[in-house]
Amino acid sequence: AKELIQGGAQILLVPNDKDLGLAAAQAAQEDGIFAYSPGGASQDFGATVGPLFANGGTTSQELARAAARFAESQGYQSVFYITNDSFAFFTLQEDTFKAESGLQDLGRVTVTSGQTDFSAVVTKAKEALAGAQAPAIYAPVFFPDAAVLVKQLREGGVTAPIVGNSAFSSRDFAKTAGPANTKDVYYAAGTYYEGT
Repeated sequence: AKELIQGGAQILLVPNDKDLGLAAAQAAQEDGIFAYSPGGASQDFGATVGPLFANGGTTSQELARAAARFAESQGYQSVFYITNDSFAFFTLQEDTFKAESGLQDLGRVTVTSGQTDFSAVVTKAKEALAGAQAPAIYAPVFFPDAAVLVKQLREGGVTAPIVGNSAFSSRDFAKTAGPANTKDVYYAAGTYYEGT
C-alpha cells in the first residue's frame, strides 16, 4: 500500500477481509487517500480505519442473521458449529448466528484454510449430532474447503442440514462436493455469485 501511495495512487482497493485489508486501508488513511474494500464484510472495518474508507460487502453479521432466520424458518432446534477461526469474517458470523438463532448449541470444532482431511471433524460432528433434536450444522468456511468438508461429512454419514455463508458461492461447489452431497446444503449471501 505504501509503495502504491508513493507511486501516486489516488484510491486504494484493499482486500475484503478486515484481517487482510486493515493495514493497507490504515496506510491510505494516514496519507489522506481514500480506500475501498468492494466486498468488505466487517461492520467495524470502517470505524477502525477512519472517514476515508468504505466497504461494499454485506456485513458478516447480516449474513449470519439471514442464516439464523433461515434456520429458524426450517424448524432446526440445535446446531453444531464448524468454523474457520483464522478470519474475523467467520468468527463474527458464528458469534452472531449463536446470538440470533436461539438454537441449542451442540458444540464447535475449528478448521483451517486449505485443510483437506476432515475425518476428525466428521467424527466430532457425528458425536455432537447423535440424538439431537432437529439438528443442523452451521459452517462459516471458505470454498473450496467448504465443499471438501461437505463431501466428507456426507460420505461419513452426516445427513444433517448444513447452513453456510457467502464464501460457499462458487459455481464449482457442487462439482467439488459431489452433486448428491449438496442435498440440504444452504448458504446466505448477498447478490454475489462467482462466475457468469
